[in-house]
Amino acid sequence: VYEDVTIPNELEGLPVTSIGESAFAGNRNITTIQIPGSVTAISLSAFSNCRNLSKINVDPGNAEFSSVDGILYDGAGTRLLLCPDGFQGPAIIPDGVQTIEAASFQSCWSVTSIGIPATVTDIGARAFAPCDALMSFDVAEANPAFSSHDGILFNKDVTVLVSCPGNFIGPHVMPGSVRSIGEAAFWDCDALTEVSFSSTLRTIETYAFYKCGGLTAVTFPPTLTTIGDYAFSRCSGLTGIVVPGSVQAIGDSAFAVCGQLTSAVIEPGTSSIGVGAFSSCDNLTDVTWPASAVVIGARTFLSCDALVTISLPSTVTTIGEFAFAECGRLVHITIPEHTTLVDEKAFSMCRSLTTVEFRSHSTSIGRSAFESCQSLARVTTDADGTGPFPPASIGVQAFFYCGMLTTMELPAGTTSIGAEAFANCGKLQEIVLPPQITELGTSAFIYCFELARVELRSAAPAIGRGCFAWCTSLTEVKAVPHYGPSGSGGVIRFHAFLNCNELLSVEIPAGVTTIE
Repeated sequence: VYEDVTIPNELEGLPVTSIGESAFAGNRNITTIQIPGSVTAISLSAFSNCRNLSKINVDPGNAEFSSVDGILYDGAGTRLLLCPDGFQGPAIIPDGVQTIEAASFQSCWSVTSIGIPATVTDIGARAFAPCDALMSFDVAEANPAFSSHDGILFNKDVTVLVSCPGNFIGPHVMPGSVRSIGEAAFWDCDALTEVSFSSTLRTIETYAFYKCGGLTAVTFPPTLTTIGDYAFSRCSGLTGIVVPGSVQAIGDSAFAVCGQLTSAVIEPGTSSIGVGAFSSCDNLTDVTWPASAVVIGARTFLSCDALVTISLPSTVTTIGEFAFAECGRLVHITIPEHTTLVDEKAFSMCRSLTTVEFRSHSTSIGRSAFESCQSLARVTTDADGTGPFPPASIGVQAFFYCGMLTTMELPAGTTSIGAEAFANCGKLQEIVLPPQITELGTSAFIYCFELARVELRSAAPAIGRGCFAWCTSLTEVKAVPHYGPSGSGGVIRFHAFLNCNELLSVEIPAGVTTIE
């Protein structure tokens, strides 16, 4: 049942002065709304997702707001505030309007064209995204700030592509003067098949090609310096990209959820790659990483389920949180020699990961970094040099539930192992604790049922509560002092070896002064 809604001037003797946030949001029965003269404030989310709302009419006596052809303006008629979602046909903006507010035409599914007068000099972000039926913009020739060419909206001197109509079909050849593609410029242009970028292009702004499902390939010019956040996110037809070395920054989630993307080449020169840049690219198999890369950002390859292997350059110092988490087919990773941090959950739930090789003695491993890597069997260290080394740590639950882990070579610079770091590593048979170890956390090796031998190379470790509890195959704990911290103060805490019923030999390090 469709209905017209008339808001009264007053209710129970009190004036109606405002329409609150989300007041009518999601109501698909409303076709028109009459706003009285008493209303002085309207939340622009008040009418969001009212798909059949075709007209907003304002009482002529209202000083704060006005309407023309069912579109909402401010009282002076200089700011276009909102076009209702169900508006149909061409929208002709009247002379005198100076500003088109951000998101003012967002989700206007049936607008077919927009006429912009000479007086408009400011258009807010994402003003026209998405408008699925929009076929053209028509800007008055006398407009000093904007222009239109072949139905596409540009700034006056055609250096910025502001917005492409949502119903654009086929390939687009960009004018040679364009230096920037604006925020959300091609948002949800599903029928866009190809883009020929200008040779002067420098910037692709945030959400520029978001959800352009028909786009299968892009060739970036060597002048490009920036690819913004979500710029090509959800481009479901995109199969391969080559990012030139001129690009200094790839934004957050720039290529996220590109379901058909199989190849990504990032040429040397790119120094910043944003959070989740390639996350959830389900078919990504081939990644070429730039030799200049220093940081693999958080969530960069999260849930890239087809990724089997990746070679990281030696320049990488940090692998961010969740960087490769849930990469279900990744089988091997080499952590480069300059990497000092593998952050929280960086490789968690990589169910096919079998081997990890560290090329550094001083890599800190964050909380749950390899948690639930159910196939992980070997962690080795292939690093040269003699100690002491810069300190490193293994975080809480770093290898928790790595049930197939049999070999664990700790980086020699390791100074602490967090609580439950190796808990439930049921196949682990031997552990050698490096000389610089000072602390083994609570339950660090609990339920390592096949652990038979522990070698302590530290003179004065603090062995936490329940550290080796329920290691039911443990027969030997051997103290073999090497270089590293000396002196006293070591401690073996309560229940450190609880229910280690096969334990036959224990050598207590010389620096241990307390057994609880």
